[in-house]
Order: sequence, then structure tokens, then C-alpha cells
Amino acid sequence: MICKLTGKFGPGVKAHIIPEAFYLIKPDQAHLLLLTNTPGRFSKRSPIGVYDETIVTADGEAIFGLWDNYAADLLLNHLADAQQLTHLDSRVVGYRFASYDYRKLKLFFLSVLWRAGASSHEFFRRVKLGAHLDVLKNHLLAADPGTPDDYAVTLALFDDDPEWAKIIDPFPERYGENRIWFYRLYVGNFIAYVKVDKRVADSPMRDLQFTPDNPLNIVRRNFTESKDRSVMKNILLKNE
Repeated sequence: MICKLTGKFGPGVKAHIIPEAFYLIKPDQAHLLLLTNTPGRFSKRSPIGVYDETIVTADGEAIFGLWDNYAADLLLNHLADAQQLTHLDSRVVGYRFASYDYRKLKLFFLSVLWRAGASSHEFFRRVKLGAHLDVLKNHLLAADPGTPDDYAVTLALFDDDPEWAKIIDPFPERYGENRIWFYRLYVGNFIAYVKVDKRVADSPMRDLQFTPDNPLNIVRRNFTESKDRSVMKNILLKNE
């Protein structure tokens, strides 16, 4: 096959769109539940997550490795080291890493979006990147995350341990007064909002987006109280 990333010929590899480290599969669970609320589509169980052999060769997959490993180590192994941000009533509203590698972390999320857009797996059918696919590919090949406003990334976290082994398919949506386009990516307990719009994001998205030489701020969300929980509950009831 021709690698969709490098353009070189070679055997395809089973490339995980979302790195396996982020799959929230508990020791007593055998499958990851892939959820969708797209009309006419049904949720499915997958023993090892979502992978696609039609995207990259081993050389292409290796390009993702450094970013995948960095993101997994920072977000999964060192979240306890982050500063808790509290509101006046002492509620935790976010987490802050005083320093982080902007280039590696942003390229990780750009690569996840690119992988989803390049994938032929039906789970990612709502990711339709058009011309953005080649632009993102060039960013990845050059290891260039761009400016903070180029494919801006904002991160949120469900930190209330909802005991889920589920993932929702990514989808586009608009935010802010100017209705700026983003893709919402579910990566384990994290939600990444990646801008696919030439216009700059409105506040508060722009205030929270990844920026070099500034702290990394992660918005705390409560899964139990979120709309996502209701969506998941409805999906599960529909598929019983």
C-alpha cells in the first residue's frame, strides 16, 4: 500500500487512531464500547479499540510514536503533578501544568485528528477534513505544530472516574459568538477541541488553547453531570 502520510510504498500496519494507552478498559472488561448517536448507526464492541490498516506503513506509524508516548506520559502518568485550579467556592475547575512541550502535545492531537480523517473505519465517518487533511499532513511531516491559532487545541478532562470503557465517535461542532468550527475528539477521559477554521477562536476557547511558553490549562468537567452522560445513556438504551 501507499502510506497516506509518507507517500511511500510498504505493508500497512494496524495503526490505532487513538493510542491504546488511552483506552479505559478495566481489568474485568474484555471490550471497548464504541458509541455513536448518528441516526441509523449502531454502537459496537471492540476487543482492542479502533485501528485501521489502510492509513500508514511502519515508517508512517513511527512518526506518531514520540508524540503518542509524550501525551500518554504527561496526561496519564503525571496529571497528579498538575496544579489544581479552584473557584471561589473551592471547587476544582481545572488543572495546570506550569510547563509542557507545546510542540509534542499539539502534534499529538493534530495527528489524532489527521488519523481520524484519513481512516476508512466507519467509526470516524463524521470526520470530513477536505483540504485540511493535506495541510495537517504537512504539519506532521514537518513536525510543525504551527502557531497557537493554527488548528488551535483546547483540552478538557472528565476526572470523576465514570467507570466507563466507552468512546464516542468524533464530530464537528461550532463554538462561540462567531460560530467557529471545531472537531471534538474523545481521547480516553480527555476531550480535545481542535479548530478547523481560519478565523481565530472566540473566548474562552482562545484563552485556553495551547500556547508555547505558557502553562497548559485543562478544563475540569464532571462526567456524571454532563450532557455527555445523557448522550451515552440514550445510546446504550437504544442499542439494548
